[in-house]
Amino acid sequence: MVKFLSFIFFIFIIICLTLSIVIFIVYRCLKWHIPKNSLLDKYILLTMTSLKPDFLSANEKYAETFKDGDLLAPPSKKIAVLSCMDARISINDILGLKLGDAHVIRNAGGIATDDAIRSLIISHELLGTEEFIVINHTDCGMLKFKDEELQKKISEKFNINASSLKFYCFPNLEENVREQIKKIKLSPFFPNVPIHGYVYNVKTGKLNNVV
Repeated sequence: MVKFLSFIFFIFIIICLTLSIVIFIVYRCLKWHIPKNSLLDKYILLTMTSLKPDFLSANEKYAETFKDGDLLAPPSKKIAVLSCMDARISINDILGLKLGDAHVIRNAGGIATDDAIRSLIISHELLGTEEFIVINHTDCGMLKFKDEELQKKISEKFNINASSLKFYCFPNLEENVREQIKKIKLSPFFPNVPIHGYVYNVKTGKLNNVV
């Protein structure tokens, strides 16, 4: 009896997965004909989400052995890092840091945008960081296109004028690191904060000192 029920449950799972895949294919083919936020649209989105890795299960395992609940909010090394968001970069591993040691601010290109500087101000003034590090990396995607190209692409795709959007593409890694450090130093809020700049090599794992 148990084997029979297990077999039935297995068949049920296979049917559900097959149905989800079929619906996903239909959705891709007819997506413009499905009303946004309709019940079918919501069901398809839920199904698509369920096909992704189970992050909640991974979190459950992480929480079982979590022992850092007593860490303080201010970074213990008093360091803030501005880095690219590239998935190949693990700031803690690169710099020999651990949880609670530093603030890590990331965006495409490791750019000192107004929002990045906002975070640095909070980091410095309210949470006590005393030193900044800017990290770019080899094989960066921001070297491979121009702002105008992406503006044109998304303008045509979404039928919206995106010419005012800034993506901060750049042609040279070292110069970009220097430019971001210059932007930070031009802010009146960091008069005495040391700032270091590096380029990380994604092939070797090594840092090259720029500033």
